[in-house]
Amino acid sequence: MIPEYESEEDVLAALDVAACVENSWKCSAFRLPPLSVVDFALCDAGVLKAFAEVKVRDNAHDAYDEYMISLVKWSVLYELTTMTKSPAFLVVKFTDGLYYTKITEKPFRVARGGREDRGDTQDKELCAFVPMKLFKEIK
Repeated sequence: MIPEYESEEDVLAALDVAACVENSWKCSAFRLPPLSVVDFALCDAGVLKAFAEVKVRDNAHDAYDEYMISLVKWSVLYELTTMTKSPAFLVVKFTDGLYYTKITEKPFRVARGGREDRGDTQDKELCAFVPMKLFKEIK
């Protein structure tokens, strides 16, 4: 069984990010069920236009040269783009702004990574390290 770490505060923060995306990209963000492979479907008049994986971080966007995300997560998002012909985006709220990058085949290096603060051995896995230079600011 996979533990669920998402708190109500995390959900509210993701919804806040989705509202900013809706406003900037002129779409409707539909939150998918918990433990789905992606956080939001972005729609226009109910028709799928894109997917968005939303993250909220407590550092500035330029604190690191790369953004780390689960390789499995990245791969599944890329597979969704292939299957649906709709793009997928990684949208990250940093302390200094909202940024996004498009999920593509392989614009990153792959290495072992993850977090250690929860004591969960499943938090260590192969990760995609996406260069921050591939992120654009959402205004």
